[in-house]
Amino acid sequence: MPGRLVGISLSFSPGITAVVGISGAGKTSLLNLLVEFEKPSAGKLIFTSPTQNKEQLPVYWVPQDDGLWPHMTVMQHLTALSDKMSADHWLKTMDLADHANKKPDTLSRGQQNRLSVARAMVSSAAILIMDEPLAHVAHQDAMRYWQVIIDTLRRQNQSLIFATHDPSRVLAYADQVICMGDGKVLAQGVTQQVYLHPQTREIAELLGPANWMTESQMPIFLPDHVPKARCIRPEQLQLITDEQSPLTIKRTQFHGHVQCSSVADDQENRRDFWHLPTAGLKTLDRVRLNLITVLMMVSLLLITGCKPSGNQATIPVKNTAVWSVPLDDISVPAPRSARMLPDGRMVVLDTAGRVLLYDNTGKVTDIWNLPTNANGNAEGTCLMQDGTIAVADTHYHRIVFFDQTGKITRMFGERGEGKGQFIYPVSLTQDKDGFVYVVEYGGNDRVQKFTADLQHVMTFGKAGTGIGEFQRASGCLLHDGKLYVADAINNRLLVFDINTGKHVDTLGQNHLDLPYDLTMDDRHHFYIAEYGAGRVTEMDLSGKIIATFGKTGRGDDQFMTPWSLTITPDHKLRIMDTGNRRIVELEL
Repeated sequence: MPGRLVGISLSFSPGITAVVGISGAGKTSLLNLLVEFEKPSAGKLIFTSPTQNKEQLPVYWVPQDDGLWPHMTVMQHLTALSDKMSADHWLKTMDLADHANKKPDTLSRGQQNRLSVARAMVSSAAILIMDEPLAHVAHQDAMRYWQVIIDTLRRQNQSLIFATHDPSRVLAYADQVICMGDGKVLAQGVTQQVYLHPQTREIAELLGPANWMTESQMPIFLPDHVPKARCIRPEQLQLITDEQSPLTIKRTQFHGHVQCSSVADDQENRRDFWHLPTAGLKTLDRVRLNLITVLMMVSLLLITGCKPSGNQATIPVKNTAVWSVPLDDISVPAPRSARMLPDGRMVVLDTAGRVLLYDNTGKVTDIWNLPTNANGNAEGTCLMQDGTIAVADTHYHRIVFFDQTGKITRMFGERGEGKGQFIYPVSLTQDKDGFVYVVEYGGNDRVQKFTADLQHVMTFGKAGTGIGEFQRASGCLLHDGKLYVADAINNRLLVFDINTGKHVDTLGQNHLDLPYDLTMDDRHHFYIAEYGAGRVTEMDLSGKIIATFGKTGRGDDQFMTPWSLTITPDHKLRIMDTGNRRIVELEL
């Protein structure tokens, strides 16, 4: 093997594959082998083209130094491999139209990066191999270009193998990941599985902040859990103030979507932890570490699967459209929840803590901000009879009300298990008589019913696996005097009488895989977003499965952890394809 590579044995599947590692890990040497720029000293490379089109290039390479042709203009780079229409499209997409007549030596390093990627895209090769693409492009701009690149590749059924040291690009875009270190392959597999279950600390840290716990550290910091070496990701860990705890904060730093705190016990055993942000956390606070078991259960189910997919018919779809979520300052947010308004607009909550209003063409007409989202993101929304838009601000234990201009008019609720208190309010709805129903989870799984002016009426449901009990209560809807609630971990829908609060039916048991939300069409058929199965399921009022659409993945007709969905009066189903950071519209 050339350079530092030792004993490499790999196979690549169609789709998007990331090769990740620190400088000197062997990423470039591996890619050089794949494009036969270098030859192996032993072994062989077997290449099978996924295309039957003899006119299509099998492979196109973007080397680390961009490999531009010094004697050709920007436009000539693109027209050498495509027609002018395609060249014009990618000039515009990569913001190079104003530089069409320039040669590479007059471009900035970032512009050269963009040109090398644009040239690869116009090649339409079956497989693109890119070494640190867009490495010299500003982060926010690079994310925008990446999204267009990935969407195009998936639409055209092309594959991509790219090298990077940036874990955020691996997690956002790669189906498969190869982790490299010291010229060897440390791990290869489905990106999410390698991320959640790395075998070593070295592998864990290649994919982002990680808490690698040793067997001896577990009894000190997490005494209620099995003492074995393991990786705990920041989104799986909370620090909760607790005056009775032996652990003390020595230092804490806010890093946006995560926080890093140095924690020590009374014997000065000390280490740093990456965790979900905790509002108001400060030095000398007593804290305990809390694993978010629901998230870990969901992650495990996503990897192993918990229910068979079945052999149901496929929901007939006339047309499909994909809508994007606008960038925020630092990231490409993902849509989480959606509901239709009577005027044809759609309200969407995203992972940037925003309320987005879309018109019927997919254009965002308004953006409102929740007070904060450092602790987590809102998950449910509803139009109230008084015209306000209510948002279940899940991780702040409250309901936030916006008027039609985006002004916050009221916030209701606080953390607790009493009447009018919430742990994690996740969805809400209002009936024709004005009564409001708030669904919550977090060990306090239940439904609270309120009057229109938010006076408590009754509480029903509780945490558990029995009849009328929830594990991770989720989306809800009202129909014919009944409240239907998605019971995610128990893989079913629970049905309650809204007047008495009594459980009256269970639907979908043993046929659903982490149902997160549901909506209903004018035939009174449910459409259910199955977070675990990556699909939408159509069900009638009796609980009979009619048809399904989609499966887990990042391609066309696939969804990655779909969180919510809503349906328009003209039978367009809009799915919040959260893991793929997009909204998918299916015309039924």
